Amino acid sequence: FNPENASSTFYAVFVVLLSLLFSFFIISLIKKQLKKTADVANEVASGNYDVKIKLQNEEDSLGRALQEMTTKLKINEIKKEKEKNKLEEQSWIKTKQTELVEKLQGCRDLNRFASILISGLVPALDAQLGLFYFKEKRDEKVVFNLLGSYAYQKRKSVSSQFVLGEGLIGQSALEKKSILLCNA
Repeated sequence: FNPENASSTFYAVFVVLLSLLFSFFIISLIKKQLKKTADVANEVASGNYDVKIKLQNEEDSLGRALQEMTTKLKINEIKKEKEKNKLEEQSWIKTKQTELVEKLQGCRDLNRFASILISGLVPALDAQLGLFYFKEKRDEKVVFNLLGSYAYQKRKSVSSQFVLGEGLIGQSALEKKSILLCNA
């Protein structure tokens, strides 16, 4: 038995064991970081774009790439939702338009036409009240006559005719612009 060889062998085994222990420790740290990154990636994959992505260090290129990917996915999701809403709105408008055209087809009476039109438009626009006026010339004056209404009853004290510039109806016609009343 040679004590020098035994000592060298002991140190060699000790260094190998220490190296293995250090390697297992490093591998364990890497696995833990990869697991955290995979968990975050799975959150993003499930649609959670608000998940916090903590960078492990300044050179964490995988974490940075994941942050950038998440940001771009969130932006694309918002764009997609806006486009979906726009398409649904266009579809809703076309559906309401088609329904109204079908109801108005063959209608030859102007009063009935006005009544059907205003009764279809007001609920579709989620309005509370609707009036339909017909413009005609009388004695060199432009007069607007009430032909159809929704949620409005004719009253003795309120005229159903207006001239250009008179009341809201006449003012709207004079300016050739809509007047929107809110909380009136």
